[in-house]
Amino acid sequence: GDPGLALQEILRVLAPGGLALFQTPVQVQTELEERLARAGFETEVLTAGELGAELVVCHGLIPAERLYLSSKRTA
Repeated sequence: GDPGLALQEILRVLAPGGLALFQTPVQVQTELEERLARAGFETEVLTAGELGAELVVCHGLIPAERLYLSSKRTA
């Protein structure tokens, strides 16, 4: 599949004020950031650890892994 088309579809169906959370392997983090911007997302990059220890354990996250919290870019 085409990752660019997939991101465009996620953006299309994302409710106003809605958020999409993305994860990716370390090797393609920069590529994901660029793709999200091209697709029209506003993205905040944070680490899983910033969500708190309870969520990290509950969801099996790695505290240092990067998460991409994205929303529709405001006009």
